Amino acid sequence: MIADYILSKNTNLEYKYFSISSAIQLDKKGYYEALEMSQNLLYNREYDFTKLIQWHIKTLKHSVDLGLNKVDIVVQKAKFWNRVNQEELNSRQIKVLNKLLEYFKDEFEGGLSTKKYMNMTKVSKPTAFRDIQDLVKYKYIQQIEGTAGRSVKYELIL
Repeated sequence: MIADYILSKNTNLEYKYFSISSAIQLDKKGYYEALEMSQNLLYNREYDFTKLIQWHIKTLKHSVDLGLNKVDIVVQKAKFWNRVNQEELNSRQIKVLNKLLEYFKDEFEGGLSTKKYMNMTKVSKPTAFRDIQDLVKYKYIQQIEGTAGRSVKYELIL
């Protein structure tokens, strides 16, 4: 997008950690409304572009916030793997931890259950249970408060 190109040329940053086009995609309706209000002479007889400029500034801030959030996630994942590499894990456990990290924080719907572990790794229930208990013992995952018994669920400890 043109806005990304102009910002990348004018910020003199080696790396650009934001994407205005991604933020615009998230608020297309607002973009078109601001554009219509500034370009349509029926609504804008004085050629006042204040609303369009305000919308762009708000969207730029949002894109920077999104970029910072992504950087924070990458840092938390790196710190997690630095801690995890100190223990011996099998390939199934690594696969499940990667999946939990991929769907970072609350995005892994309902948390990790023995059944989900079994489906992801194609192992028996006793093997899944042992693998999960090892991850709990190593303090990589923890039981979600309020879950117990057959409906116990686990989440990452970051």
